[in-house]
Parts: sequence; structure tokens; C-alpha cells
Amino acid sequence: NLDEVWTMDLLGEGTMDRLQIARLQFDGFQDTRINAAGTLVGLANPQNAGGNFSIYNLHTTKADMEMLAGNSLAGTGINLPQTVDVSGLISGNTGRLNTRLDINTTDGNLDLQGSFANLTSPTSLSFDATIRASRLQLGKLQGMQGQVGPLTGTVSANGRGVTPGTINTTFQAAIASVGYN
Repeated sequence: NLDEVWTMDLLGEGTMDRLQIARLQFDGFQDTRINAAGTLVGLANPQNAGGNFSIYNLHTTKADMEMLAGNSLAGTGINLPQTVDVSGLISGNTGRLNTRLDINTTDGNLDLQGSFANLTSPTSLSFDATIRASRLQLGKLQGMQGQVGPLTGTVSANGRGVTPGTINTTFQAAIASVGYN
């Protein structure tokens, strides 16, 4: 849309080896806003790039996520929430990523704490994570509304691989409540 206005406020200094971002604020698309700060390192060598980022707030909408995803969501049966708000910390590099994120949506809330490695390789991706869900409308998100209702509980998973032939995962779950049919 040629009439659309985006605003960005970026305050940072440094080099490609170490870039300190004191403020990153963005407001654009239909209703996407970002307020973050952090440090990026090793940008000259993508194999070693990484850093630490504090997300004070990232707000977006279903319409904006669908626009950014293009046709990649078509036919998946995924029904995105109307709004998503994320805050927390992301740190690491291209080899290992650590997260502590609070994700609040119109279809429930998630708390994600974990460590993920080999993110670009589904066969060797490894993870050690805990996800806490509160009133997560799992059925609605998966296009099975009416079959599966809200889920509240905690799942911890540790493993490697995410493809059918490579997945090797152990997990524990404590489900406080889930709706079914």
C-alpha cells in the first residue's frame, strides 16, 4: 500500500563485530509494533553471528502475520490468533538459541523457556524446553474447534530431530485441564 506509513526509531552504535542497540522501535503494517534493545555480535561472519535481545513488547495481528507469511500458511489448517503480544529475552548465536518468552494471545497464553540448537537442520535440531500454557485454545489454533478445547498445563521436552525419521524426544506433561468434545 503506497499510502501506508511505517515509523522506526533506532538508536545504536558500534561495528559489525559488536553493535549495541539501545532502542529499536517500529510501528507499521496494519498494527505491528516492536519495542526492543540488545547487542548483536559477529555480523560480518553469519556463521558466528549472535547476541542478546530484550523484547519489551512485540505486538502483531492475524492480518499482519498472514500478510508476512504469504501463501506459506495456506492449506496448513493453522488458525492464527487475532492478536499476539510477546515479551522476554532471546540470546545466543547461529549454533544455539536460548529463550525466555511470555506470549499472550487472544487464544491463550504461553510461557516458553528453552535452549535450541541446529535450528536450520530439522534432522539434527536439538532442544531442551519447558512450555507453560494457560487457556490455550489448541483446537481453534489447529482448526479442530469443537473437538479440542482450552488447554492449561506444562510440557517439558528434551530431544533431537523433528522429522518422522529422526525425532528422539523425551517429555513430561502436567495437564491441569483440557477440553475434549
